[in-house]
Formats: sequence, C-alpha cells, structure tokens
Amino acid sequence: MSGVAVLRDSVASGRLTLASCSEEKVVRVFDAPRACLDTLLALGAELRGRDFENVKWARDVSSAHEARALGASLPALGLSNRAIFADQTPAADATRDALVGADAYDQGPDDAPDPAAPAAVAEPPLEEHLAQHALWPESHKLYGHGNEVHCVAGRAQRREENGEADEKYPTLFASSSRALAPSAAHVWLWDADRACAAGKAAAHALTPTCLAFSPDGRWLASGGRDRAVCLFGVSEGAEGSDALRLACKVERAHARVVWDVAWSPPLRMAGNGETVFLLATASRDGAVKLWTVRATSSSEGGSSRSSPALEPLASHAHACSVNALAFMPRSEAMPSLCLALGCEDGRVVLLAVCPASGACERLGEGARHAAAVRRVAWRKRSTQGWDLASAGDDHAVRFSCVRDA
Repeated sequence: MSGVAVLRDSVASGRLTLASCSEEKVVRVFDAPRACLDTLLALGAELRGRDFENVKWARDVSSAHEARALGASLPALGLSNRAIFADQTPAADATRDALVGADAYDQGPDDAPDPAAPAAVAEPPLEEHLAQHALWPESHKLYGHGNEVHCVAGRAQRREENGEADEKYPTLFASSSRALAPSAAHVWLWDADRACAAGKAAAHALTPTCLAFSPDGRWLASGGRDRAVCLFGVSEGAEGSDALRLACKVERAHARVVWDVAWSPPLRMAGNGETVFLLATASRDGAVKLWTVRATSSSEGGSSRSSPALEPLASHAHACSVNALAFMPRSEAMPSLCLALGCEDGRVVLLAVCPASGACERLGEGARHAAAVRRVAWRKRSTQGWDLASAGDDHAVRFSCVRDA
C-alpha cells in the first residue's frame, strides 16, 4: 500500500491491529476486517489457544465488531486502500442499480464498491480469495519521523487474571527511522487508539535497527547500528518524555551492528522469588548475547519509580551474522528456554538456554533457507509441540514442527 518495499510490520497481539513501515516517513496502521475475522472463526477447529481467543474476542466480545469494515478495495490511483462497509455493498443499496457508471457515485468510479464484496469462507481459502477478500483496510497514518521508517514493534494485549483481554489497555506501537545523526535516531511511541504520538526518546547515535516490547509491556528494548543496546520505560497515560524514557543503555554491546533483540517469558528466580527476564541480542559480529533484566527502584523528584537493570549473563559466538531471534513461550515440559536463531547462511538454529547461567546447548536446526533468514516466530500447535516460522531473502516462509522434549 506504500508503493515501495515494506521493511517491517508488527501486530499488537489481542487487538488485531497491524502497523507497517516502508521506505517512507509514515507508519501505516491497519485494522482486521470482519470478513477476515469471520473466516478465521469459521476455521476455528484449526486454531487453538491464544490465537483463537484473540480472534474470538475481537469478533464476539468487542462491541465495535459490527462497525468494522467488511474489507478493503484498492483504487486504480493512489497508495491508500479504501475500506468497504456493509452499507456500501451492492445489496445494501438497491437504488444504485438504476444508475449507470460514475453517475452512481458522487466521487467517481474509484469510489464504486467492489461487486464481489468481501465475504468469509468456511474452508481453507484459495489464493484468489486471499487476493480479493483478505485485504486489511488502512485506518490511519502516523506522522512524525523525518526520515524513512526502518522498524516498528507492537505491544501485546494485557490479560486479566481470568484470561480475559483488558479492553482499556492502550494499543501501543514503537518505531524508529534511518539516522546518520543522533537528532534523527529517536524512538517514537504511538497510541494507535488515538492515532497520535504518545512520546519519543533519544538514545542511539545511528539507526535503531530493532525494537521489542517486554511481555508485560512495561519496557521496550532496542538495538542499533551504533552497536548499543537500550532499555526504555513505558508509562501508561503519560505524555511526551514521561511516556517513553531511557532507563538503561549499554554502549558497544556488540562489535558490529545489532540486528535483533528478543525477550524471554517471565522467569521466577528460585532463591528470592524475584521475577526477571532474559534479553537476547544478535549482531553481525556473529555473537548472541544474553542479558538479565531485573527491576530496580529509583527516586526522582521525591517519587519512586521502577527501572530495569541490564546485567550481562553470557555470550555465544557463531560462524556468521545472526539476523533474527525468538524465544519459545515457556513450556512446562521444558526446564530450559528454547531460543531460535535466524542466520545469514540460511540456517535456523535451535538452542536450549539455561535461565540461571546462560549456558546454551544446540538442539538442532529447522528448515533451511536458500538465503539469509530475516525473521523467526513461534506459535503453539493444536497438538503437542510448537510451530516455528522463518522468513528469508529467498522469498520463502518455512515452517518447522518442534515437539516438547
């Protein structure tokens, strides 16, 4: 929809809202259409766990579902698609049938509804259906960056103790742009519900290349071309510098550019019961470094606030650049963490990580790509085990099944 190559996209899990960035200065936000949600629910027998609950919440629980667009149409001219609503379908307005061509629409034929209105299907969709009926409508654009946007990350939806989604939890995205100087290397925080910037923070000297929210949504990690790794505190309801504040920075965390950062599931320490996270960072230097992130209390202006402390835990060298990282969500069957690595030579490597010491054991490899791997992601299977997806420069998305040990 941007007319240029899309560099990165991210979904705010639970909200079914997607943000994408490309070689332009805006972040585009898309909302899941009704036809897409209804199709996923019709195929619900193939969905399990959190993925299905997210769709079901958006379809059945959210009062705004009926106000969602059915889908979207792509005009002959222009870079933004147009949402199609139920009252814009041919069946919803029979009076238009008597009119011909552009006379039926005030703004010309480009605004005419698609005669094949988006519709749900109850079986695995064909490529033709995906091309015509699976387009997500663009809800708004987010302006603020002075250079091309390079990276975007979404915060996961918070859950109540009973497992229900918290509808009052803001939908937040973070983004960064290409930068040759610190003045352009700000990390921006966006409130997608209000379609505005919530705040921004300066930390890097060059392009921030990767962003990731912690599982609890309190912190944001970033890595950059300046070889630094930074942690930001995310404050709800705050504005400007209070919404996103630099809490910790490690200069020269790697010898080369940092390509990716990934958070582990929350870990409870055996001794004092403290909850901590592991942060993994990957770089062109071939090193994967593990850091312990724990909360510390600090006083500013007479008030106490929690800040993260970033402590080095372990470093593991690899033969080539490591471009992507992803921790498997914690499995009760596995005492250790499982970390997937996407490498420059096309390999997808699985490591077992000891949370206490950071020691790693090689478990094996996933489906290999013919070119560099750029992204990896996990999903719980309906049966025992996990799906590992990887995407690479060979224009392929490959899936591997990883069974619980």
